[in-house]
Amino acid sequence: MYSLRDLPTPAKLVISCFLCAVGLGYFSAMVQLHLQHSARDGDPLPNKADVVEIFAGWKTATEADKDPKSKLQVLIMGPIEGAPFNGSGSMAAAFYTKDSDYKSAIKDDPSSKDSLDKERRGEQVALDEWLKLPEPERKKAFTDNKLPIPAALKDQPITADFLTEDKKAIKVQELFDTRCTRCHKEGGDAASFRLETYEEIAKYAVVKKVEIVDGMVRSERQIGIEKLTQSTHAHLLSFAMLFSLTGLTFAFTSWNVKMRCLVAPMVVVAQVADVSCWWLARIDGVGPLFATAIIFTGTAVALGLVIQIFGSLWDMWTGKSRLLLLLVLAAGLAGLGAVVVKAIVPALEAEKAAKKV
Repeated sequence: MYSLRDLPTPAKLVISCFLCAVGLGYFSAMVQLHLQHSARDGDPLPNKADVVEIFAGWKTATEADKDPKSKLQVLIMGPIEGAPFNGSGSMAAAFYTKDSDYKSAIKDDPSSKDSLDKERRGEQVALDEWLKLPEPERKKAFTDNKLPIPAALKDQPITADFLTEDKKAIKVQELFDTRCTRCHKEGGDAASFRLETYEEIAKYAVVKKVEIVDGMVRSERQIGIEKLTQSTHAHLLSFAMLFSLTGLTFAFTSWNVKMRCLVAPMVVVAQVADVSCWWLARIDGVGPLFATAIIFTGTAVALGLVIQIFGSLWDMWTGKSRLLLLLVLAAGLAGLGAVVVKAIVPALEAEKAAKKV
């Protein structure tokens, strides 16, 4: 039977280079997979939750999903430190370190910090409780500049300047103007996001409805139809051709015929199944199941490709040539290992550190 071993040496060299190039290309694809679909949390590849979220469009509901808040609530009640001081992080520092009166008071009397922090926390809670009110009540409290003391502030001190004379209500408009509008107004540091009128404020006080189904919520990370179509086109044309060539190469080895019948078409079949699951994952109800199957079809593609490449190379060369092959592969793996240790691992560690901040 004619096999790869019978090819002339120049042809073997070309095929060997082709198989090695495919292996390097697939490794690059794994890096691209991390960049596109992982949560950038230090894990080298997307986990099950990432895959379900990207292809099925569902993610596990968090406490924030179960108790949704408006954009303003999230910003006002965010962390004082450890998050960017902007609309994508937290604005809590506006009540503390970003306020000149706060810094001056602590500078003059460091011992006052604890009591001052409690009062500023009371201001945050007051605005949070105000934002929780139904629209008519929230607007009236703002217009009247009078928010009845909520139960959440029963034992919580608040800056006296923002209490009415009878101490039974909070000057909510004055409080908001002092802590928020001072920057979010014409000529202010954040004039692009003005909060001078109630109508401007109301846009950021809307609480989005969150649909929770079996402990899952919709995710904005789901891949779009356009991008999914582009990926399908690339995988079922370019990749199918590539994997057919590696499969044909393995088919002409001298391995057991049953093994060749299994491994030779394995990668192409697994790739078609993989792409099919991408689309089936968009079906409501069963979508997450098909998304989970992508992990297994993707693993089958990778495993089959490894067997095809190394199985073909090993079978193609004999005698002393195999020793040379082993030396070349060892050198290549050493170089690849150096890239992993020197470049990829530090990048993953940096992602993990950034995620903790």
